[in-house]
Formats: sequence, structure tokens, C-alpha cells
Amino acid sequence: MKSRKAFGGRTQSSMVNIPNLLTLLRILLVPVFVILLIQGQFLKAILVFVLAGLTDALDGFLARVLHQKTDLGLYLDPLADKALIVTSFVTLSVMGLIRRGFPCSSSAGISLFFWASP
Repeated sequence: MKSRKAFGGRTQSSMVNIPNLLTLLRILLVPVFVILLIQGQFLKAILVFVLAGLTDALDGFLARVLHQKTDLGLYLDPLADKALIVTSFVTLSVMGLIRRGFPCSSSAGISLFFWASP
């Protein structure tokens, strides 16, 4: 397959490649995650969230190893990350599972959110 230099010096063999497909899968998992949360299927929702996280790690790794970095992936990957994280936070907040307000810091300096009691 012929490759060409893309914007920014990245090698671009095709816009449709495994890393970009994994990123699209991660975007498609966002509504699945929200639906599972709304239905109260928290274990399945966590599994979908973890799967999305694994696809994030895998698509970056494959893009580097297979030299399949593309301009599309440059934009889609952060978009997919933000969609998952923001949607998760908003959904959990609307459901009352995360209290409104500022996060507090633990003694280790890790930011923790207070969970509302059921």
C-alpha cells in the first residue's frame, strides 16, 4: 500500500486503519456506557468503560508500532477520550451518584470525589 507524508510529517497510508477503527469503537461505546448506567447495570457499565480504556491504550500503541499515525487519528483520539470522560461525569452527576462541588484531595495528593450515599 502506498504511503504519503501527512500534515506534521506523520506517515499516512490510509485513513481507515486499525488504530482509527479502535478509536471509532471507543466513540461508539460512549452511548452504550450511558445506557448501561441509566439502566442501573453498573458492572456492565464498568466493563464497557474498561474496554474503552483498553482500546485507547491499544490504538496509540498500534499507531506507533505499525506506523499508522494519521491526521484523522490525531483529532479523533482526544475527541473520543473527552467524550467518554465528560459523558461519564455528566451522567453520574445527573444520576446523583457524584455530588456537586469541588473534588477534595487525599493525603497522597490524589483527587477524589465524594460519592453520594444511596
